[in-house]
Amino acid sequence: MKKMFFYAAALCLTAVGFVSCTGEDEAFPAPVVSITEEEVAVPAEGGAVAFNLTAPSNEAFTVKTPEWIEFNEGATVTRGVNSSAAYHFTVAPAESCQERTGAIYIVAASGLQDSLVVVQEGVKFAVDMETATATSAGGTLVVNLTAVDGYDVEMPEWITMNEDPGVTHEGVQTAKVTFDVAQNTTGKERQGEIKFTCCDECAQSVTITVVQQGLNVDKMVKYSGTLQSLAYGDVYENTIGLIWDEEDATKVYVCNIEPYYAAGGYTVDKGFNFIEATYDAENNMIIIAPGSYFNIGELFFASTSSADLNSDIGYGYLLLNADKTQIQQPYAFYTAYFNADNSMGAEDAYAGGVIYTKVAE
Repeated sequence: MKKMFFYAAALCLTAVGFVSCTGEDEAFPAPVVSITEEEVAVPAEGGAVAFNLTAPSNEAFTVKTPEWIEFNEGATVTRGVNSSAAYHFTVAPAESCQERTGAIYIVAASGLQDSLVVVQEGVKFAVDMETATATSAGGTLVVNLTAVDGYDVEMPEWITMNEDPGVTHEGVQTAKVTFDVAQNTTGKERQGEIKFTCCDECAQSVTITVVQQGLNVDKMVKYSGTLQSLAYGDVYENTIGLIWDEEDATKVYVCNIEPYYAAGGYTVDKGFNFIEATYDAENNMIIIAPGSYFNIGELFFASTSSADLNSDIGYGYLLLNADKTQIQQPYAFYTAYFNADNSMGAEDAYAGGVIYTKVAE
């Protein structure tokens, strides 16, 4: 049971009082907050607090609260003799990450008082998801968050944040933050984390794990042909893989599966690093933009200015026959292999006219 507080101990010695010191006179009971707990917990978003107070007489009672707790009547109220009535309060939303504590005081004209402690939790930095998934095509990820005084964000290079212009970075804020997830042009799933760190004094942080699918290599169609180095005379089998986009007929992914440079002691490892190309149905042609990447080397299709090798500088073309069982590489292309320090390791060119034949499944 809560203890009662008296402004004047002399009340126990007077003939006229609100409480009998001997406990024999119960005509004027002390005001009592009719809850068993001495304090009440309120969430960060605020809310209502209510309790009953039993008054010993019809004298006036003053209600005192901190500024973030509002009494829903006038500050001074009068109840009837020995009445029990509800007192209602509204707790404002928290403004900090720190917990705050305040007391509601009920003070009688005689000086007799009682109180209830209100403990409100601080604002928790929060996002509306713990994990997110993305297709190999990439797309937009929207995160709803609650923060105090702004936030910092860390993410992998294949995820880009677009700042919401409505975010003020002052005080408590809720915002929709959008991220662009880049296309995953590999045959492997990849995973990364978006880490938010709140700029408040609590330094709260949350993390979202993003899992992105890779291209479906089970759908890959392989074609094999023979390449010959113009610089070194090397001849070797080369395999190209195609994955046709199931939703966009103008899009196809091309992968140079086997090593495309093996002269001079250098070998570019094979791997499923696909590039996005455009399919021209009218000409039954796959168009590959310049500067496209194959595996760990950089492949510049048709980037030589030699007229006898290529008359259309900057793009690579793969011509398909009517039933797509063969691919012709009509022009030469140029490759550059880079060392770990980005220095040029080797370079080569390959003649056009190579025919790739579809590999039987």
